[in-house]
Amino acid sequence: MALTFLSTPFALIVQLGTAPLPALRPPAARVLLSADASELMVREAAMRVVAAANKFGSTQGEAAAEWVMEAMSSRSGEVDCEELLGKQLALFDECLVEDSANCEELDEALSSLEAQLKQGEAGPLDIFGQSKMDRAAARVRTAAAKFGADYGKVAEQWIADVRGSGSEVSPFALLEQQMSLFGECLLDVDEEGGGASERCEELSEALGALQLSLGVKGRVVATAKNAVAPERK
Repeated sequence: MALTFLSTPFALIVQLGTAPLPALRPPAARVLLSADASELMVREAAMRVVAAANKFGSTQGEAAAEWVMEAMSSRSGEVDCEELLGKQLALFDECLVEDSANCEELDEALSSLEAQLKQGEAGPLDIFGQSKMDRAAARVRTAAAKFGADYGKVAEQWIADVRGSGSEVSPFALLEQQMSLFGECLLDVDEEGGGASERCEELSEALGALQLSLGVKGRVVATAKNAVAPERK
């Protein structure tokens, strides 16, 4: 993996459980020193988060590095998990504001790191709660709002309803609701290329991420026959 940004975020990761390292070593190599196989996987996942966040700017990269340090410390039980999750969502929201269409890699990187950190010495640790759903919901709200304020409001209410249903979510009903509410958006065409528009692709990917966070597989395919727009007041 090519690393082209400032070494400062990586220097922060290196501080976690490692002895002083030679200054001339590449950042990636320094992060991976003195770690067993499982720790290597954790640190590689941590580096991926920082790299993904840094694409949105050095400020986001620095914030991600700080958050990664706290997240990795969560394995010792010394971190306020609620505060940790709040910081993560705040970081993710900043990236959505900067360039929401390119948040997929950061989302996946965070999920990867969370999966690694959940494996504690005494067994699985439940320290990230519904963070994956939180990020997916934020992506859906942001993507839907690009089609107008009405769609943004529809997405907000629909997500609240979905979350309120908890484990009783029906896969078929979920896909049907997505089609009913967002079918028109998923038909949005790029006037120049003729294919799906960028905002359409973004909404489709966000809805897919939300489905996965709920354990639902499938894909919404819109057709002009069943596309329904939200009622405008």
